[in-house]
Amino acid sequence: MPPPLSLTEYVDEIADGYDRPLPLVGVLPCNVPATGGAYREALAVAGDMFGDRLLPPVRHSVSVTEAHAQRRQLTSSRRWQAVADDYRAVASALVDLGVLPPTPAKVIA
Repeated sequence: MPPPLSLTEYVDEIADGYDRPLPLVGVLPCNVPATGGAYREALAVAGDMFGDRLLPPVRHSVSVTEAHAQRRQLTSSRRWQAVADDYRAVASALVDLGVLPPTPAKVIA
């Protein structure tokens, strides 16, 4: 059995299969526990490996499951705001990387 592929090797294989370039522009750590030295260490290693391509982590929270089950946005409940803020940080980082277009600020009349 061959050794497992690294993330970049895996992306390269997918790109080869489609015969198109597929740049790895961001790596999103999801479901990251709020505590634990192993997780902090893994994020540090990922930061060393991917540099500016490492996006802000999204913490582990039952809030995502609750919001999905209730078919509500994370921003619709105050107790879900921490995870909603994580996703906002990811969206902002993707704008900074040029992956997403900037969105105009909402104007409230």
